[in-house]
Amino acid sequence: MTQPNNKLNQLQSTFVCPTSWEAMAGNHRKRFCSECRKHVYDFSQMTRREVAAVTEAARGNLCARVTRNPDGSIQTQEVVSPSLHLISRRASPLAAAVVSAMLGITPALATNAMIAPPSAIQLAPTAASQQKTDGATAAIIGTVVDPQGAVIPGVTVTLTNLVSSEQKVTKTSENGAYRFENLAVEKYALKAELTPFKTTIVTDVQLLAGQQTTVEIRMEIGVVSVTMGAMAIPERPLRALYERSALVVDAIAGKSVPVESEKETNLVKTELRINEIFKGQSKRKTIYLYHWNYEHDEPQFNYGDQLLLFLTAREEGQPGYELSDSGRGLKKLSARDLAAYTLHLQELETLTIDRQPTAAEIADWLVRCTLDPATRWEGARDLRDGFRELQACEQEKKQKAEAAKAAAKEAVAQLQEELEEDKESEPDLAQQLAAQLTAAQKERLTNTLLAIEKLSEQDYELLYLAAHWDQDRVVSYLLRQLRQIAATAPHNEASGLTRALAVVLADEELDKLTEPFNEVDLYADEPLDGLDYSEEERAEIKEKAPLAPAKRKSALTSILRYVELKQRLPRSQ
Repeated sequence: MTQPNNKLNQLQSTFVCPTSWEAMAGNHRKRFCSECRKHVYDFSQMTRREVAAVTEAARGNLCARVTRNPDGSIQTQEVVSPSLHLISRRASPLAAAVVSAMLGITPALATNAMIAPPSAIQLAPTAASQQKTDGATAAIIGTVVDPQGAVIPGVTVTLTNLVSSEQKVTKTSENGAYRFENLAVEKYALKAELTPFKTTIVTDVQLLAGQQTTVEIRMEIGVVSVTMGAMAIPERPLRALYERSALVVDAIAGKSVPVESEKETNLVKTELRINEIFKGQSKRKTIYLYHWNYEHDEPQFNYGDQLLLFLTAREEGQPGYELSDSGRGLKKLSARDLAAYTLHLQELETLTIDRQPTAAEIADWLVRCTLDPATRWEGARDLRDGFRELQACEQEKKQKAEAAKAAAKEAVAQLQEELEEDKESEPDLAQQLAAQLTAAQKERLTNTLLAIEKLSEQDYELLYLAAHWDQDRVVSYLLRQLRQIAATAPHNEASGLTRALAVVLADEELDKLTEPFNEVDLYADEPLDGLDYSEEERAEIKEKAPLAPAKRKSALTSILRYVELKQRLPRSQ
């Protein structure tokens, strides 16, 4: 079986959806969001195996409602064993269900404290002594219970004297009981703490001389955090795919047969006939790929297709292979593109045989990948990641330096010493790759970008990469591209170019100007066939679609004027 734990841990939130779960149509497990036109899965209503199945079937990119446990883990339908020897049979089942996940977790992870109202506590004074003399002491005893009234063992109970601020600490027994004796006759506060319950505080407990006061503390379960929106496994370029894969092959797809089903997904077994191996070894010319597909979707590939696959062995004891990456681990390429990938994989294989390649060698290989249109995204994305890390590292150092200067001269001197040590230490590979690019290599990459007449989706990573060292030329290039289409403002080109301009300039005002432009795009050139729209929604789209081109043109004109004005302002001042 695929590795559900790994796939679940790899998922990252890329967008938080503003639409509430209650506003979506569907059932407890899956609903349809009318805002983004996608289905949203509730992971808390699915097993880990089901989550792994839909994640792979969606190629690692889907919308989900995620409920997190108090310890931060994603909640699924798996149930933790309720029988632990640390908890008695009378103990709260709520505590029993989570104690194994909480071991080693400090109370600092608990939610904000809850102040128990007077109605939530029971004060029952009983006579410990009929005599009330000067200097007599008092006691507090009680139990800690959950919302259902079951006792909770292991709760840290802190007693604070509200007059002297003196504190005493104890823990509840297996019966959920606690006890404080020999107390001064003062006012006290009680605090109960145990993850995953809310920290509970009981205030203004007045003790009487010679008497014992009983206080029952009722704790509520900690509020879990729920986020909803796009979830995705980060896209990995060619080098990262190669490193994380045990077997990289060029193969022909053979017969595919479903072997298992999980709700709306099927586990499919596909025969692969190997043409060439770029990494790893296989004694057999025919191997089997196990992959998840949605039940009603078209298959990702067909019988006889030539595929480039990045694979890893399935769990121990299970035959065959699975994709090492749900999103980009399978590539169906044209003959020309496959030849380009083959060349660059062979180069990478040569670089990594029996030795660790230098950063300069890998950087040169990435430049060659980027110059090739077929592998442009792969090389440019890898290099861009390096520049982003380098920028983040430099920015972090600058912030540290500014904070240190404001704090004290001694802190500045200490930070300067740390920076000198950083220069002497070896940076990580991603930063080395960015630092290894020569001026000539950067110029070649920039010239390659400027020679592109019409940007495709694969070219944008190169554009963002070149902007790291030549922002002015990249901005001028984008403006030329936008002016060429200003008369018609076609949907895909205008949307991509305006978004790229906002990213390159990192301009918040410009980013706001692109928002209405993107809203206009929602109604233009959008095919309605096969989409889950209501009749009212279809009528609204058809009504707005004819107005979209003019609105796009107006929005694009505003964006061009804004950027051109900002470019002129520094020169005139």
